[in-house]
Amino acid sequence: MDFRQLRVFVAIFEAGSIVGAAEVLRSAPSVLAHHLRNLESRAGGPLFERRSRGVEPTELGQRLYVHARDILRAVDLAEHDLRDARAEISGKVVLSLAYSALHAIGPAVLDAVIERHPRIVLDIVSTVSGATFDQIAASGIDLAVAYNPSRDAKLKLTPLLEEDSMAIGKPEILRETEEDLLLCDFLEMPYILPRKGARGRAVTDDPEHQRLLEAHARMFTDGVDAAVQFAVAGHGCMIASALYSERLLTGRGLIGRRLIDPRITRTLFLCERKDAPSSRAIGAVREIVVEKITEVIRNETWPCREVSGLRTAMPRDCAD
Repeated sequence: MDFRQLRVFVAIFEAGSIVGAAEVLRSAPSVLAHHLRNLESRAGGPLFERRSRGVEPTELGQRLYVHARDILRAVDLAEHDLRDARAEISGKVVLSLAYSALHAIGPAVLDAVIERHPRIVLDIVSTVSGATFDQIAASGIDLAVAYNPSRDAKLKLTPLLEEDSMAIGKPEILRETEEDLLLCDFLEMPYILPRKGARGRAVTDDPEHQRLLEAHARMFTDGVDAAVQFAVAGHGCMIASALYSERLLTGRGLIGRRLIDPRITRTLFLCERKDAPSSRAIGAVREIVVEKITEVIRNETWPCREVSGLRTAMPRDCAD
């Protein structure tokens, strides 16, 4: 297999047709078909099934796509790294941010990248909390800022911050008071909970606390919107971070109380694939993300606590 064959294959896979890939690559469909036949010969079987309106990848094609995309990404990174070793940092970086992180540091990260490294192309996507190696690999993500990622040996995880969770609901359910809410009392209230798994996420780092919350939940959801509607309609409560609660409580007739005894906490991590090639561009974005996380912790615009892993990950000028 050569790189040209792999680029042709990836283009056909993503375009869904040879004709569409030919337009992207500015080549004749017959040329692409020739490269595809040679690649299928090397792969030992058909990579696509021909349809009336294009092609559909076979199981063999789907498996090759994962490898081909990583191979071509590594080649592109190597080319950028060698070309830019003595020049201005450039290249594309795919950064995935959890919802809270997107709102807390997203604009600041984007501004810093544009100001310091104008030749970096930043692609920001949303992160599913509880991110797994497969999710990060399948999406071609270079850096992910996510809550409660899977403890996979293939992922490098750097803890960034820890935050407490709040119970959110109508005053008639939560009882309007400045006192914190005991977890045992919260468990007696009706509440909706994001379900842990492929469609949702855990709300806490502690597996025992997560199981306890799941055992008493009245409803489950795979998205925040349903939980908010549940709380606004007065059906019960939801759990949210202190940062998100500040936005959620505005204009909805809801109140919040911090959960204690035990506290329900979650940790935000910087996630990277150990087997993925790095680049100067990825390193530059990584430093900016850690820098901006450090800033919002220290100026207290994000209600949270710094964790030990953050200091070791800081750029030198941020650790002073």
